[in-house]
Amino acid sequence: MVGLAQIDVTQIDVAHEAEYAPMTADQRWNDYISGSLLSPSVAFRSLASAAISHVSKDPVQWGQSSRGYFERVGSHWARFAVQGGIHSGLAAALGHDTRYFRQPEKSGWQRTRHALRRTFVTQNREGHTVFDVSQMAGLYGAPMASSLWNPNRHGAFRQGVRAGTFGVGMQAGSNLFKEFGPDIKRAILRK
Repeated sequence: MVGLAQIDVTQIDVAHEAEYAPMTADQRWNDYISGSLLSPSVAFRSLASAAISHVSKDPVQWGQSSRGYFERVGSHWARFAVQGGIHSGLAAALGHDTRYFRQPEKSGWQRTRHALRRTFVTQNREGHTVFDVSQMAGLYGAPMASSLWNPNRHGAFRQGVRAGTFGVGMQAGSNLFKEFGPDIKRAILRK
């Protein structure tokens, strides 16, 4: 596993920079809507996250009935919406990119490194690699904000750190899926 100390956030892919075009306002809006509000992916993430919370009885105050499950679904959907709002809004203000760019021409190790690195870095308006403060703010800030409607036993800060750190791991996994998923799909369809 690649440690944080081994990730060089200052390394810049010069060839990629030359081809880089910053996000437009329409791209930002569409990315937020499809990534945080209205897509099968958001619905699946909300249902799956709620199922995990339901089984682990988190929060216990919502009980184990179907109503408790759907309260958790709504809570997770709202948290994903807040997370996306923080990420997209701050990225727009800072001129950071929220898109993920695959590197299919590279080796498997280089692609894995790229996907894991992209969890922590993004590109600014000029295409330079910068720390993705907006993604980290969304991953840690949304669970803190969810304490406003969630009768959880954890405090807002503790909830944010716990769920945010889990979210960083999930983002790394999502990036790996974005990087290798199309290749896996093609390999399966060929058979």
